[in-house]
Amino acid sequence: MTEPIENDKEYNLEFAINPADGSDQKVIISIAGLEKNAQGNTIRVIGAIQGPVRLSAATDF
Repeated sequence: MTEPIENDKEYNLEFAINPADGSDQKVIISIAGLEKNAQGNTIRVIGAIQGPVRLSAATDF
């Protein structure tokens, strides 16, 4: 979660996970961005995590 602050930019990442029960691979999506004050200083990181979703659902747009 430190990447947006260190690189001063938003990010959008996908993580593939393999469940221990052997079911289909799933994807977790993580997005984050920075909120800055009038002086341009970072005051807050805002983000969300979505998942897990089936891999086919995440790639069949």
